Amino acid sequence: MGFWPFGGRERADVESASRIVTAPTRGYAVRGKLTLYFKEPQTQASADRAAERCVQIAEGLLREIVDQEQLRGREAELASAIAARAPQGVAALRAVELTLLRALVDRGSSPRRSAPTLASPLGAEAARGGAGARGSASDLSPGSAGRTTGAPPASPRAGAYGAQLSGALLGVAQRAPSSASPPLSVRSPPSSGASRLRGAGAGNARASSPSLVGSPPAVVATALAPLLRDAATRLLLGCLRAHDLIIVRRVAIDAGAIEHLVALRPVSEAPPGELEASRAAELSRWHTALGSPVLSQLRAESCAISAQKASAALRAAQITPGVAAEMVDALCRTAFPGLALSSAQIARYAEHDLCEHAAEGVARILRHPNSKQLRVALGPLLEAVERDMEAISRIAKTSLGGAP
Repeated sequence: MGFWPFGGRERADVESASRIVTAPTRGYAVRGKLTLYFKEPQTQASADRAAERCVQIAEGLLREIVDQEQLRGREAELASAIAARAPQGVAALRAVELTLLRALVDRGSSPRRSAPTLASPLGAEAARGGAGARGSASDLSPGSAGRTTGAPPASPRAGAYGAQLSGALLGVAQRAPSSASPPLSVRSPPSSGASRLRGAGAGNARASSPSLVGSPPAVVATALAPLLRDAATRLLLGCLRAHDLIIVRRVAIDAGAIEHLVALRPVSEAPPGELEASRAAELSRWHTALGSPVLSQLRAESCAISAQKASAALRAAQITPGVAAEMVDALCRTAFPGLALSSAQIARYAEHDLCEHAAEGVARILRHPNSKQLRVALGPLLEAVERDMEAISRIAKTSLGGAP
């Protein structure tokens, strides 16, 4: 039994499937990432079959594009067309997503590759029959790598993302500063959905700022703290999963191992702000395997790194240093109530190559002699945290009276 849904027996717990699609056109090739989200969990075979059928449809649509200019802004349109043409007899789809669409000069570029699929944590836990905390490193199989991993949620959820944040901010803004308590936060956007996160963040800032305009920085920070808390939790889980792949399973990864890198970042179906609670079983298994001191150190590192990213994002948004410092303090106190982070702990990450410094810190805590592969693994995770913190800074700037 694994520490997290990566590999294992064939069962109906696959929620999504992704493929890299490459289609030759006139004089160049078009490439993009196609992701399917199923209405119900599927077996791996069923998910693969649906993905391959939809890839054929996507390739046919992309071949019809004769001008590179026709690619611009057409991802949603093409995804809708693929969903409409999905053949009967394959798994029912909840949503279809087409991202990273671009033209390639060399039409002989590499063929499509299988990208990761997501095993449902609920299905996996039910199948394990409650054996959770008894898992150990010896139960893990390196040969299972690449079968079931994490994948992003469907893009239609961006609307719910904005609505949930708007409601949370409104609730906090209506409270007196002295009685403000942490509201529900937004659910994290996925690692491969950078454009969706940027769009959702900007939209949330416009939609939510009226409820917070004029509020003290501490109140604004309290409303946004769940974003920081979830970002730190995702980074913690990503570090643990990187340890599982690289150190426990001895899976060699590099910057081109997309399926492994995407797998490291957990996807949550939990209510906003409750990512850690939703991953309690996974964290419990890690607690059993690594012990409380190691897990606590990794948690502190993840929180400090996320706080530094928040501080940098607020400064980049041209929020005055004093207000930014006040907001970071309120963010950390609300997001990490059991952890006292000093400004020195947060600032030490600003003085180094963050990815290298973080990889060295994780390697030191886990007693791993080589941080090189950990650095590769942490790169996308840190970029995702940075995007989350950019969302915080945009909303904060608008709420404090700055231009959106």
